[in-house]
Amino acid sequence: MAELCNTALLIVFIDYAFFKKIRRMETAAGNLYKERLVRGFCHLYAGQREAVDVTSGAVARRRTGNVHGKGGSMHMYNKNFFGGNGIVGAQQAIGAGLAFAQKYNKKKNVSFTLFGDGAANQGQLYEGCYF
Repeated sequence: MAELCNTALLIVFIDYAFFKKIRRMETAAGNLYKERLVRGFCHLYAGQREAVDVTSGAVARRRTGNVHGKGGSMHMYNKNFFGGNGIVGAQQAIGAGLAFAQKYNKKKNVSFTLFGDGAANQGQLYEGCYF
């Protein structure tokens, strides 16, 4: 247990400088959106900095982003990443379905979903949990 705690602390210290850079990127993205230099939607992720590696290219609609310039931050998909969509709370039901398919096909994969307090009262979230 002590090794696990020490490892977690080391990761926190290493990532702190990186997360500071990410915060500056998020602030810049918000400013670009306010200046109407970012087209479409701009979903900022205050408090969720670890998601920046896949979203920074997607928000700017760059070909280097994980959606190759298509869809922006609401439609991020990849071979093993069944990203977000515009429906609040829908990711829980999608994640439950993916987990069921993985178990049914006897794959040793992991499926997890993330949601915030805004999705906590959505029906599809509870349906996914009960599934």
